[in-house]
Amino acid sequence: MKRYSLYNVGISLALLFLVSNCQAQKQVITPANKNATPETRLLLQNLKILAKKGVMFGHQDALAYGVTWRYEEGRSDIKDVVGDYPAVYGCDLGGMEHNEVNDIDGVPFAKTKKWITEIYDRGGISTFS
Repeated sequence: MKRYSLYNVGISLALLFLVSNCQAQKQVITPANKNATPETRLLLQNLKILAKKGVMFGHQDALAYGVTWRYEEGRSDIKDVVGDYPAVYGCDLGGMEHNEVNDIDGVPFAKTKKWITEIYDRGGISTFS
């Protein structure tokens, strides 16, 4: 069973707070960093728009493995249970700093890279720890 650090839980809670807080505000949200990239500005704008639709649910390593399965194309426990993929996907980068081929959970970085593209194409949000 995967253990989640307080850091990962904190990131998830911060994202949920951001989404719910944006829903309550009518003002335009601008990045704190005036030098934010166009991609960062677009992400912030998209989060603001999505916040009006509800809460975004996330899952760590959602496409990598689940209950009784590992590395099955197109599979996700969330999709199995509710019929759709999560909106937010957590990915671990631990091990990359040592030029490892797998992250600290044994997930190959090559697969993670492929999934990040799929997540983007699906309109999902990737987070990294």
